[in-house]
Amino acid sequence: MLVLASSNQQQNARLGFVLAKKQIRHAVDRNRVKRLIRESFRHHQHELESRDYVILARSGVTKLDNRELREMIDALWFRLKRPNHGKSGNKHKKRR
Repeated sequence: MLVLASSNQQQNARLGFVLAKKQIRHAVDRNRVKRLIRESFRHHQHELESRDYVILARSGVTKLDNRELREMIDALWFRLKRPNHGKSGNKHKKRR
């Protein structure tokens, strides 16, 4: 799963989905993934910056059970809550 974040003019965070039928074939699987993401977002939205978050899901998410999927989503929110959003602080470090 991938999360894209973009600034918005609202006072709160917003959520969007890209769950392609080509990637996740059955509607029941797409709806399960969306339901779990919405629930997790509802619990974490007050801790996130006011941005638009778009979740891109791939075909492998249907193989995960609800607990594993929820842990993956919660880890994504945790990374987004960090001040540097998971990027390394050594931008000017030279490579050898």
